[in-house]
This record gives sequence, C-alpha cells and structure tokens, in this order.
Amino acid sequence: MYNFNISQEATLLTTGMSALKTTISNYEKGNIIDITDTTNINFLKTLSTPGSYSSCAATGFTSDSWIPSTAQNPSYIPCTVSGGNAVSTSCTSSFTTRGGSCNGCMDTTSVLSSYTAKASLLSDLNSRYSGCTNFNNDLSNTWDNYYKIKKNSFSPITTRVNTAEASVTTYANTITSTIQPTFTNAINALKAASATVTDPQYGLVAGLNCKLIGEDIQRTFDTFCQSLFTVTFFTRLVMGLTSFGILFSLCCGVCTGIRFMKQ
Repeated sequence: MYNFNISQEATLLTTGMSALKTTISNYEKGNIIDITDTTNINFLKTLSTPGSYSSCAATGFTSDSWIPSTAQNPSYIPCTVSGGNAVSTSCTSSFTTRGGSCNGCMDTTSVLSSYTAKASLLSDLNSRYSGCTNFNNDLSNTWDNYYKIKKNSFSPITTRVNTAEASVTTYANTITSTIQPTFTNAINALKAASATVTDPQYGLVAGLNCKLIGEDIQRTFDTFCQSLFTVTFFTRLVMGLTSFGILFSLCCGVCTGIRFMKQ
C-alpha cells in the first residue's frame, strides 16, 4: 500500500490513451497502411510513379510522386522522385500552377484534404497537369473512392477519440487528487496505530527482546530448582533431628513409667 503510486498509474492511463490516439491518427493520415490487398497497393504504387504515365508531358509531372503520406512508418508506397515533401501548407496557393514548394513527394492525404467534390479536384489536376488525362482521372477516382471515404469515416472516430481522451484525463486527475490523499491518510493512520505496539520507547512491546525473555525464564527456572533443593535438604535435616528428639522423649517417657510402676 505504501509503495502504490497513484501518479504513476494515472500517467500510464494518459500515456496509453495518447498512444492510441496517435495510432488512429497515423491511420487517418496515411502514415500506416490500412489496406492489404495487392491490387490496390499496386495501384497506389502506380500513381506514385510518374513513369507509369509516359504519355503525360506536362511540365514538372515527372518530378512529382503522389504517395499516401510523406511520414510513412515503415514506407509502403515509397516516393519515386527526389525533392522536398509537399503537404497542405506547401500547396495553399500554388497547387494548380505547381509553384513554390508544392512539388516533389506529394502527401496526397494532406494536399487533397480540403477537397469535398471530385469535380473540383479533377479541374485543378487538369490545370496542374494539362493533357495528363489518364493520370488526372486515376488520381481523382482514387481520391473519390479511397481518400475521401477514409476521411469521412475517420471524422466521427476522431471526435470520439477526443472525447475519450478528455474523459481519461479527467479520470487520471481525479484519482490523483482523491485516491492519493486517501492512501496517504490511511497509511498515516496505520503507522500511528502500529506505533502503539511497536514503538521502542512507548509501545506495548517496548524493550521486548526474545533473548532476554529466554534468559529470564532460564534464571527463574534455575532459582526455583535451587530454592526447591534447598528447602528439601533442610526439611530432611530438620525432620531427622526432630525424629531423634521424639525418639529420645519416648525413651525417657517409657523409662519414667517403668520406674513409677515398680515403686
């Protein structure tokens, strides 16, 4: 009870909740793969490889690699071009014209997160990659059938996770502020109660020493045996002397009686 650490238990709760939230977030952001069939994985790899669309001659197309996330761990759809990582903040005003830092390894989940309709996305892709009909159609269809569906599915999950995290945090704070003082008070009460027995100066067993008690018992036993022997010895001596005195008195009484009888 004394070693039970409420603060550590509370930390385990909040740490576990944080790890759970991070894992769910990684699935949502595409950092962790959430599909297992080879066909769809290979299709995502095709989108990440500009060489798969050799007919596309748009400026800068071969320098872009559209992957689910730039923070994959481990990497399951690798970036096939050299260059920086482009996320939503990199493409706020230059997505359609492919300017600034909105190029290189394209974080599809992040860059396309603001889109809500396939038509608007396809229109912007046609502006960015003019003439790349096959790629633009494939990416917009993938967004509509995969990225958009996943985003809509994770939205309520994220809300519930945030609610759960708030509840766990409240619970952790509550047990820390209530149970810890309760344990402390209980421990202090037990220590005070035990002190009435074990305190070396004022406790019930103050000065208690089993060795000394054993020696005292042995001394008491020796004293009793010695006293008993002494009493028995002197009792026998006194009884012997008394017997001789009684015998002498009896002899004298008999002799006196005979004398008076003869007279």
